[in-house]
Amino acid sequence: MGRAGEAPVEHPGWMGNGAGGWVGSRRGNRARTVPASLIQEAHLQIVPATTGRGYLSWVYQLNGCLDTPALARAIDDVVRRHEILRASFERRNGRMYVSVSAFAPGTLRVVDLANHAKGEGLKAAIADVERLYGSLSPSEDPRFRATLYTIGAKTSVLAMFVAEALVDSDSGSLLAADISRAYAQHMGSPAPAELPVVSDASYLDYVASHPLDPAAVARAREHWARQARSAPPVWGWPMKARNGDTGDSSFACQLTPAEWAQVLACAQALARTPYVFVLTCLQVALAQVADVTRFLAHAIVSVRSDAAEGMIGNFHSLTRIDMRLDPGANFESATTRTAAAVAEAIEHRVVPAALTAPGTPLVLPSGELLPEIRFYMFSNHDGPVFAGIRRRRFRLHGIAPAPLSLSCVYGPKGRQDFVFSSTTASQARLEHLAGAVRAAIHAGVEEHRVPVCESSTGDGRRPHSRRQGEPETMR
Repeated sequence: MGRAGEAPVEHPGWMGNGAGGWVGSRRGNRARTVPASLIQEAHLQIVPATTGRGYLSWVYQLNGCLDTPALARAIDDVVRRHEILRASFERRNGRMYVSVSAFAPGTLRVVDLANHAKGEGLKAAIADVERLYGSLSPSEDPRFRATLYTIGAKTSVLAMFVAEALVDSDSGSLLAADISRAYAQHMGSPAPAELPVVSDASYLDYVASHPLDPAAVARAREHWARQARSAPPVWGWPMKARNGDTGDSSFACQLTPAEWAQVLACAQALARTPYVFVLTCLQVALAQVADVTRFLAHAIVSVRSDAAEGMIGNFHSLTRIDMRLDPGANFESATTRTAAAVAEAIEHRVVPAALTAPGTPLVLPSGELLPEIRFYMFSNHDGPVFAGIRRRRFRLHGIAPAPLSLSCVYGPKGRQDFVFSSTTASQARLEHLAGAVRAAIHAGVEEHRVPVCESSTGDGRRPHSRRQGEPETMR
């Protein structure tokens, strides 16, 4: 990066003694190796076929006078406190283990781009972030990392990454809150009052004290084996790239804040989550565009219990939802069927890692692959808040190596972004499907339109009721 012939100046990290910062626990400062949780092992098995890169990312342009040494000490405080941020994976005798390294200061890498004009510096910073993002491997180095690109006295870019096998998106909000509090403490200013409370408890200790129920494993194996036996043949959506097709197509569209507010109001009127509503619309669109009336929706569901409230770790488990559109179904009955399928999948959400190996549970006796589609509705893990600093977020989207993936992401000020990707379908086909999904959403809203009342939240989201068996957050 930099001007022609020039390289950015890198500092390994601001070295501080953490005076005034939080003191890590004795457990948090030591190295140790413990067995990985089943959820972690399953994530490492499925990441190549699901989420593109398998990392949580926070990439922000920061405008204002940021205290770099204070930020470096704050990040070190948080990494010291939460050993899961220093963890990596290793396999021993066929079993996956988590190896935690002892804490060492200097987590924040600082890249000096002061010799760039502001616009050039921002482009150089984002180009380097995208290069780093594309080179990451959750199995090789999942640990938390942070880089600050300083462009001018009041302009910088902060990029932070951690593998989802270590930290789920709910924990991402907790991590950002912890960094915000630590920075405020080093600056001698009050932290924002609305930040969530973060627990000091160790995720790895929690996993060790909550062993998996063997009966749950047996039920999961039986459930997924039965689903594989009864799955329909594949048709409609291309499962393999055609000769000469380069694949890796993507298409993005969005719903305005007003449109998304209507979706949330409609979902509440149906007593369904927005997740169920949008997934049903995808089902309707696939039936119309590709004559696909049954498929497996690959998703992730939060299994965080009250005992793990505020804990930083990975509580997002694999689930596959058996989606079927019955003949003659209307939109309301389709949402009922979707909600029932979600509840069944959640009941059998604990899937042994061996069953998640690519291809193992997803092949019919005839040898055909099941029509598996990735559907994610991401929870909004916001970044850290720094007093006097304005933020502009950059989003990184990996293309999942799958026939079809749809990611629903909260955009700014209540907007909802829809990102379609495929490694087998053409760009034109993705655009056609996206149009059909939008049409299904608008048709569902029109059929069950209700006024958007004053209880809507400031970002366009509206509180919704939840039927038993539906998760509070799903991806």
